[in-house]
Amino acid sequence: MDETTTIGSRVAKFRKARGMSRKELAGSVGHSAEWLKSVELGRRQLDRYSTITALADALEVHVTALLGVPHEGGSPEQQRAHMAIPRLRRVLLRSEMPPRAVGAPLALD
Repeated sequence: MDETTTIGSRVAKFRKARGMSRKELAGSVGHSAEWLKSVELGRRQLDRYSTITALADALEVHVTALLGVPHEGGSPEQQRAHMAIPRLRRVLLRSEMPPRAVGAPLALD
């Protein structure tokens, strides 16, 4: 999954795949359709885990699918390690390669 995708866009994707309207999904978690629209468009952050799990239940997906994490389950140490992967990936993608002559191989060190 693309790590630049927001939780709101993932909610929208799963909602559309289930054929649910915003009103249906929002109502199932005790919110308005306008609230859900704001979430899906990234104007409102989902900051409560209970709301995220309620959305996941209503959409019949695992909570990790909404959170965009690459791994489910495991020990607490494994979960922490896997939760760091998207951040590490973003840092690595922003880093620049050292300068080198065109066509020259990179040094192994």
